[in-house]
Amino acid sequence: MKKIPLKEIISATIFFILISIYLYIPYKTIDLYEINIQKLGKSLTEMSLYQSKDIDFISGYKKSFKVTLPFSQIIEYKKERVIYNLALYNANGNEIPKDIKEILSSVNEYNSLVEIIGDDNNNSKYIFFQFLGVISVILIIVSIYLIIKYKKPNFLNYYIFILVLFYATNLVFLELKSDKEMLIKKTLKVSYISNK
Repeated sequence: MKKIPLKEIISATIFFILISIYLYIPYKTIDLYEINIQKLGKSLTEMSLYQSKDIDFISGYKKSFKVTLPFSQIIEYKKERVIYNLALYNANGNEIPKDIKEILSSVNEYNSLVEIIGDDNNNSKYIFFQFLGVISVILIIVSIYLIIKYKKPNFLNYYIFILVLFYATNLVFLELKSDKEMLIKKTLKVSYISNK
C-alpha cells in the first residue's frame, strides 16, 4: 500500500482547519442583506423561466460557474446554516429585526414559488448558458493541469490530490446544504413569515 506523502497530509489538515475557521466566522449584517438579495434573485429567475420572458441568460452562466468552483458548496452551506438558525430562532417565538426577517420571507416565497410552478427548467438557451458555466470551470482545471504537466510534472500528483480533496469536500457540503434546505423549508412551513 502506497503511503500518503507528508505534504498531502499537511495540506489536507490545513484545508480542514481553514474550513472550520470559515464556518464559525459570523456573518456581518451587510452579508445577510446580500443573502436576501440572492434569494430574491432566485425567485425572479424562476418566474422568468416559468413565464419564458425577461430571462437573464448571463446570470445562468455566472450561477453555474460559481456552483462548479471548488469551494462553492462550503460557502452555500454556511448561508443555508445561517438561514436555518434564523428560521429556528424565529419559529421558537423569538423576535428578530424586521430587515433580517425579510431573509426568511424571501426564502419562504422562493420555496412556495418552486412548489407551485415546479423547479423544472426547460428553457434550452438558459440550460446552454448553464452548461457553458460548467465547461468554463472544467477548461480552467484542464488548462492548469496541462501547464503543470509540461512545466512542473513532479507537481502533477499533488495537483490531482488537491483537486480530489477540494471536490470531495464540495460533494460532502452539497449534501449538507441540501439537508439544511429541507429543514429550512419544513421550519418555515410551520411558522408564518410576515414582513409587517
